[in-house]
Amino acid sequence: MNFFSSLFARILSFPKSLYVSIRLCGFRLGFKVPVRIHYSTKLGALTGRILLIGENKCLLYIARKSDFPYDHKSNYGTLSVEGTILLHGHAYFGAGSKVFVLKDGILELGDNVVATAEMTVICAEHITFGHDIAASWNTLVMDTDFHPIYNIQRGITYPIQKSVSIGDNVWLCTRSVVLKGSEIPNGCIVAAGSVVKAGKYRPDSLLEGVPASCKKEGITFKRTSYLKFLQINSRERK
Repeated sequence: MNFFSSLFARILSFPKSLYVSIRLCGFRLGFKVPVRIHYSTKLGALTGRILLIGENKCLLYIARKSDFPYDHKSNYGTLSVEGTILLHGHAYFGAGSKVFVLKDGILELGDNVVATAEMTVICAEHITFGHDIAASWNTLVMDTDFHPIYNIQRGITYPIQKSVSIGDNVWLCTRSVVLKGSEIPNGCIVAAGSVVKAGKYRPDSLLEGVPASCKKEGITFKRTSYLKFLQINSRERK
């Protein structure tokens, strides 16, 4: 985006950002505008709260537009918070991203969480993102099935939801899906189009397939470019 369009978007986005920040963070913290909402973002329920945990300045970006190749007019971001978001630093959800924190849900975001565009997060119980997370286009993370599954032979109903944990320095490649009960260790790469379910995985591994399994070990990815990108405005990070 050029300078003038970026400035215009920030001006239009400020009232909505201030409103959401006050609603979710309270008056004292809300006037610092820790939640930056693009003006096109659709707002759902805002009956929950956002707690700023990090020692440094915490910022949450929702559906912010960037220089990534993306048709910004084709999709809208969405934010709905009935539960709690624990914010440990800077978290960025790019254009078209949708974040839903349902009642009693806890979404925990580490520092330097970056979602390129159109990521969907649905949190009904507890989803934890570690530090230095990269999520590519069209990724999905959810800790609930919404609908119960009944085992006819055993006569039991499986739990609808179970917590999800994503460690530090994890890369979720495009169209990857992380389902309830998943625990992704530090340093893992989830390959494009893969589906991660509950299971045991090793740190610094390539997880690939449907369902995902460990294809390679002893590999990870460099965060240099993402760390540089996340410095959206150096003054905002001071």
